[in-house]
Amino acid sequence: MLWAIPIGLIVGRLLGGRIERLSGLQFRWGALAIAGLVVQVVLFTQTGAALAGDLEPAIYVGSTAAVLA
Repeated sequence: MLWAIPIGLIVGRLLGGRIERLSGLQFRWGALAIAGLVVQVVLFTQTGAALAGDLEPAIYVGSTAAVLA
C-alpha cells in the first residue's frame, strides 16, 4: 500500500494540485479505516486465520471495504 502514497502525490501534482492543500484535508471516517487495518493485521496472523476459519475471505473483503470507505 505504501506505493500508493507517492503515486497519489505525483498524480495530484500533475493534475495541478498543491501539496500545501493536504493540510486542509479532513478525514471523516478515520476510525473505520484504522479498524479495517487492525482486522487485516490480526487476520494475517496464524491465530486470526484460525479463528476466522471459512469466513476469512469475507472478513478480508469487508475489512478492505472499510479501509476504502
